[in-house]
Amino acid sequence: MQSRPIRNLLLTLLVFIVHERFSCHVMAEDVDQYGQEMTGERLTSTLDRISKQIRRNQEGIQTWKGKCEYRDSDYSTKDNPTSTQNPGSDQFKEFQFPDEKIAQARETLQAKEGYWYLREGTAEFLLDQTNKRYRVLKQPSDFEYFWDPVSGYRHRRIYPSPKTFTVFDTVQVVEFSPDRFLTRIPKPGLEDKIFPKARVAFVTTARNGITPSLINLLECFGSDSSVSFNSPSSQFFANYAGKIAAHLRGEGSERDTTLSKQYARLYTTAEEPPVVTLVYGKPGLTLLSSIYQFDGKVGYNVTRYTQTLKGDPNIWRTIKYTEIDEKFVPCELQTSQISDQVESRSTFAHSRTLKIETESLNQPIAAAEFELVTLGLKYADRKYDETTKKSYAYDDKLGFVPMEDFNFDPSRSDQGK
Repeated sequence: MQSRPIRNLLLTLLVFIVHERFSCHVMAEDVDQYGQEMTGERLTSTLDRISKQIRRNQEGIQTWKGKCEYRDSDYSTKDNPTSTQNPGSDQFKEFQFPDEKIAQARETLQAKEGYWYLREGTAEFLLDQTNKRYRVLKQPSDFEYFWDPVSGYRHRRIYPSPKTFTVFDTVQVVEFSPDRFLTRIPKPGLEDKIFPKARVAFVTTARNGITPSLINLLECFGSDSSVSFNSPSSQFFANYAGKIAAHLRGEGSERDTTLSKQYARLYTTAEEPPVVTLVYGKPGLTLLSSIYQFDGKVGYNVTRYTQTLKGDPNIWRTIKYTEIDEKFVPCELQTSQISDQVESRSTFAHSRTLKIETESLNQPIAAAEFELVTLGLKYADRKYDETTKKSYAYDDKLGFVPMEDFNFDPSRSDQGK
């Protein structure tokens, strides 16, 4: 076990690494590394051109099919599982994390107490932007771990996350885990009179159903992980550049114009095509500041986005692209977030890496691919609508039947076998 002085020294070094890599107090007037500053008409016309090119590229991605590998790390100061588990228990096995895992954790480590929850896996996705539909099968690996950065102790989670189908559009979000049988299920109908456990598809509204755990490829086009089709942030980067240009021309409220003129700065490198950087706010002085880098080599899509809160970085994201049929498609996403900072201490941090492989682009995708019945439902599986608090059973001949009207036939079910 490390002594307290050594532990404090290590934590101080980790915080120093974060602050060195993501410099906090950089003034917009001093960002020489971004190139020459643009002003006046050149500023607004450049933002307009960037906005149009990003939107044209995104609208050109009508359908997108592929798979990706993901790595997630979440840091929390809540109850540390290593403090309540017997290190010698057969339930857990020691595991040495690869160096890149530890490096990923250190990038966002700010708190002095807590643990990391690390997991990885693969995901298969279908994106139909034309009809605003998205489906993903998230398949976690068998290895999920807790890591205590203070003691260095790590152990395997005994119950890894199940594979999960998620389907969402502008109306609803459906989650279904085909290998998970629930014993505690909603019982507004007659479920408990049939058998004690069941597979359940949960349905909720699109507004409330997008969670940070979802592998959501719309993140590549938006400003945060909760982006969905019915949210304007699904085209955030294109909309934002155009919005700032409009404000600078006086198109908007007087307050919008004043703030944009005061805080918006635009820079360009000398290379051709250039990298254009938009700085909005004054990191270290304004409450919230953002930096966007638009790379001309990939159609001026955003390749780096950083947000600071009270001078400290709390969101940073990098996106890499590959060119397919004259469209720039994301091939890697790295995003990290720190929140709930109190006196330089964070109670939560999240980091995710996605490595994306495109299988097809702008090829037809049948509407049936996004229907719940295509996810492997079997006779007597349940659907629970969390909005209406109603429960249904699936009949492969009749479709979904309200529980109060469902006549269960044991001979047709393989539930619990």
